[in-house]
Amino acid sequence: MLNVYWVLCILALTCQYTIFALQNTSPEDTFFTNRLFTYDILVQNIFLLVVMVSLEVIIRYANRFIEKALIIGAHLITMSFLFFLNAQLLTAPALLLLPMLITILFLRPYYLFVSLLVSMLYLFYIYFSYYYEDVFNTLDALFYAGILVATALLGFAIIQRARGLLVTLNRTLKSEQELLIKNIVMDRMSKIDPLTDLYNHKTFHEYAEKLIEYQEANPFNFQLAIIDIDNFKHVNDTYGHWVGDITLKQMAATLLKHLKTDDFAARYGGEEFILILHEESLEKALALVEEIRVSISQTKIAEMDNHSVTVSIGLHEHLPGESKGTSFQEADQALYESKNSGKNKTTIR
Repeated sequence: MLNVYWVLCILALTCQYTIFALQNTSPEDTFFTNRLFTYDILVQNIFLLVVMVSLEVIIRYANRFIEKALIIGAHLITMSFLFFLNAQLLTAPALLLLPMLITILFLRPYYLFVSLLVSMLYLFYIYFSYYYEDVFNTLDALFYAGILVATALLGFAIIQRARGLLVTLNRTLKSEQELLIKNIVMDRMSKIDPLTDLYNHKTFHEYAEKLIEYQEANPFNFQLAIIDIDNFKHVNDTYGHWVGDITLKQMAATLLKHLKTDDFAARYGGEEFILILHEESLEKALALVEEIRVSISQTKIAEMDNHSVTVSIGLHEHLPGESKGTSFQEADQALYESKNSGKNKTTIR
């Protein structure tokens, strides 16, 4: 907005200098000896410069007064033009519309009302001023007063309409935001296990299919590990299902603590979890799951009288050409072997 003010001031002053230069035909008369220049142009330049610099300072250091400062500045600039313009220019009072039009942009009826009052007062000043007495009569004053009032009424209508549109826009944006949040929540609920905050089995299958498809085009190693809590039914029967839920949550937290950002963890169902690891080799994957297994067995659960649980793990490295189902069956078979050979161990297939 302030840039517009600068452009208007520079344009007006450029026109004044040009007109002065064209009209000044006396070779003895210079810029600084000519009364028209020193009074009508130089004084106005200084006044406008003070106004513009003041607006720049207010905008930079007093943000809360920006709107009021811009409106007052518009009135001061307009009045300076009217005061220094040639009185023979009958359309000069039309400049009083400028601050009112600028005021409408702020969508505040009070500002527009005050702006109308100021413009009317200055119009009356012009009417009673001796400077305009020969060229500005009662009919002219009534004509411009009518234009100012009509502009104000139109401005009030525009403000009311714009405010209504803003209310509608805000409601629409709020509805869209609520819908977006709802969709995000629904999407999360469809992908995340609510108890452990891990992915669910549906998300695992979707991720595994995409991962295998990508791996076929860009070969890399990844491993599948299925983890099952040993004797989990005994935990529920002895301590209650609520303690079983705590155990599952703690199990999930332990998994996330040991996994890297590109690894994948999901609760497959019940007390069974599944991991997709992106290790360079099967040996490194084995070291990681063993670290997880030992960590779980050493974690005491207060609600279980400071006892811990153990897990059995089946580990399989996905081979090129294998399907998702084949890899899962291999890891599941490895888990079955761990369960049937003493539990609390990891088996590789």
